[in-house]
Amino acid sequence: QTPSAIRASHAWLDALVAREGPYDGVMCFSQGCSLIASYCLYHQSGTPSSPLPFKVAIFICGGVPFPTLEDLGVEISERAREINNSSSRALSEQASADSILASGSNRWIAGNGNIAGANKVVNPANVFGLDFTRIPGHLRIKIPTVHVFGFKDPRYPASLQLVQISEGKLRKTYDHGGGHDVPRNSDVSERIAELVEWSGLAASLSN
Repeated sequence: QTPSAIRASHAWLDALVAREGPYDGVMCFSQGCSLIASYCLYHQSGTPSSPLPFKVAIFICGGVPFPTLEDLGVEISERAREINNSSSRALSEQASADSILASGSNRWIAGNGNIAGANKVVNPANVFGLDFTRIPGHLRIKIPTVHVFGFKDPRYPASLQLVQISEGKLRKTYDHGGGHDVPRNSDVSERIAELVEWSGLAASLSN
């Protein structure tokens, strides 16, 4: 990922929205979260007076790309890079076809090659190596956001970092307790549905 490649994907998104939109909201998973989070940050940094082409964002098991943060002037510590790289490798291993066939949903085990669950009490000054107290207020996603993740996900650190880059008063989080997926049961589905409904109400109240 490079800033130029990320911006090229934003051009594709702009064309899609112009052709198919407008949209009330977006729901994204994994790398889709990187696309939408970076799109929001660049849009708000470059054209702060222009509204985003959607009112809410639902992020599932995702993060924000470090190249985007760096391009916008955010300092990325070596510790943050180490965690980002190791968690990406762990996800690649645990999401492989061999791992799925061998272990199924049991492949998502906190501590099994990842650091998920190691930092459930969030300190904004050190969210897996990123200091969000030093990031200016304009570098926040300023629409209602919902963040769905599982503490067994190798990319759990990235999900918590994405939470912090979103406006505190306009965000809700839900830890479903699983891995880099959405558990298929009614409790999880109903909770996500409640949060999607909340996001729409929050968007109507913030306009």
